Amino acid sequence: MTKNRANSRRLILSLGSAAASAFNFYTYVFLPSLIGTASLEHFVKANYLGGLYLFGIGSSVSPIAIFVLSAGKRSALSKYVIVSVLGGVVILSGGWWLVMSPWSYFCIVGAICMHANGFFFASLIRDGRPIAASSALMIQPFSFATLISLKTLHIAIIADWSVLYLISAILGLAAYLMVANLHRMGETLSLPATEKIGWIGILLRVAFCVSFPLFFQLELILCGRLSTVNVGVYAMLQKLYGSISISLFSAIGVHMLARHLDEPSGRKRLVDRESVWLAGISAVCTPLVGFVVLLLTHGGKGLNGRLVIASAGVSFLFTVCSFVGLRLSAMRPILGLEFFAVSIALYMLAFMIMRPETAWQFLFLAALFFGCFLFLAVCEDRFGLFERVAPWHRRRPHLVSN
Repeated sequence: MTKNRANSRRLILSLGSAAASAFNFYTYVFLPSLIGTASLEHFVKANYLGGLYLFGIGSSVSPIAIFVLSAGKRSALSKYVIVSVLGGVVILSGGWWLVMSPWSYFCIVGAICMHANGFFFASLIRDGRPIAASSALMIQPFSFATLISLKTLHIAIIADWSVLYLISAILGLAAYLMVANLHRMGETLSLPATEKIGWIGILLRVAFCVSFPLFFQLELILCGRLSTVNVGVYAMLQKLYGSISISLFSAIGVHMLARHLDEPSGRKRLVDRESVWLAGISAVCTPLVGFVVLLLTHGGKGLNGRLVIASAGVSFLFTVCSFVGLRLSAMRPILGLEFFAVSIALYMLAFMIMRPETAWQFLFLAALFFGCFLFLAVCEDRFGLFERVAPWHRRRPHLVSN
């Protein structure tokens, strides 16, 4: 692939992710800021289990798809499906106390559809079809935004966000099925595997990909259950600091990861300063521009300048950590899990000490979590911290394929 062609594909995927992020901003931030957060708050609570599945199990679909579709790893795909089903069963059985019947079940089915969407999206990128991938990517957020708008105008018959979310997820899946080359995908999966990925390799990748999304869902649960903070307002802040990074890296992540794996081993650092800082700057701009839009349209219910500036700082840290996490998921998933374990332990310790009761305090704790993760990555790049204290990190290559 020539450099110009690679850049054009990255541009198309970036534009698609920007459009999807704009639709999500409209749905989760702009509309609630105008009409109030009651409907959003109800949806967030109904989607506790669906979010745990999608942000947990479903978040691993892109890096898993890279390996599954790279050399006909049908057995790896079967293992991943089994892990996903078992993970869903564990979430449903262990999280029964979070169920809001029947709305939670609509959200869970919608999350399963979104999980499948991620796999088809990765396959389209691998096949060199960025336009088809970007177009299909926008269907679900566009449909959801449209349905919510009709509900707001009292035109839609169905009033609950959970049902509208399910409908939009099904429409998104239908779009992917229409543009995906299922025959070619089947041929790829039938090829002899050039690399064996066993249960440990699958579980490690899934476990690490759970980290950041699980943190987001943990934030919402702690906010809604153990504090007096309006969970709808904090969900808006999460979208402000996380939406651009999530959309950006889910859209071009496969492309970036493939390029990174082609680099000489000596250049494979976890923190690439130039690209990371550029991505971080773009993420900081998003909350600030979004808040200006809200002010110009006389919105902003529940938000203020102090919260938006704080979310911009968290957005910077999260975007940098997303880039680091992308590399860790492919090269060193065990190391990524250790970074996450240390960071979440620090977060929970600070949570128990602070007992946050304001959205600003929750944003401070989020900054502490991502800051700790980034600090560990920088220490590993500069000093090989974990390789010095943990002998199992000295094995090469870091890519786990057992």
